[in-house]
Amino acid sequence: MLLTILGLSAVILQVGGFLPYIRDILIGKTKPERASFWIFSLLTSVSLVVQLSDKISWATALLATSLLTLLTIATLSIKYGYGSFHMRDTLSVLFAIMGVILWQLTSQPLIAVSIVILIDLSGVWLILLKVWEAPQTETLFAWAAGALAATFATIAAQSLDPVQIGFIGYSAIANWLIVILIIYRRKVLDR
Repeated sequence: MLLTILGLSAVILQVGGFLPYIRDILIGKTKPERASFWIFSLLTSVSLVVQLSDKISWATALLATSLLTLLTIATLSIKYGYGSFHMRDTLSVLFAIMGVILWQLTSQPLIAVSIVILIDLSGVWLILLKVWEAPQTETLFAWAAGALAATFATIAAQSLDPVQIGFIGYSAIANWLIVILIIYRRKVLDR
């Protein structure tokens, strides 16, 4: 029963957390980092396919929900995104595409999850750079809700299988890191 509650809470937090993010994009408060959200969408798709080929868990449900929110944000980033496309963005996207090709060549679930995590870092570091420069252009609540959702989904997966929890556990850590950096940089810049 507790695992079901945690799993449902993860899905609700994911959707509920990113509704304010989407609202903030539309009113001009939040400016998503363009390349990151396209990378996240691509990688979440890959991770979802890998999990569906293995077995379905609460982590799978959270990935499906995440994919919908990420694709929405990626699409909105075309018009409302942060900054211009730099060489670092191009390199990160190319790295992500190479990783997907490598995943297709291996077709091993554990290798695929490992590759997805490594490639996701190419999107996370772009978010971290953006947050360092402009933390006020992010919706803290959305990242905190996403971190909590990934944490709950990791626990609710009731598995130590890296194929099942590897990406979602990593997502929890990456989201918490973004939350901490947003809080830290806002405090520094407010001084």
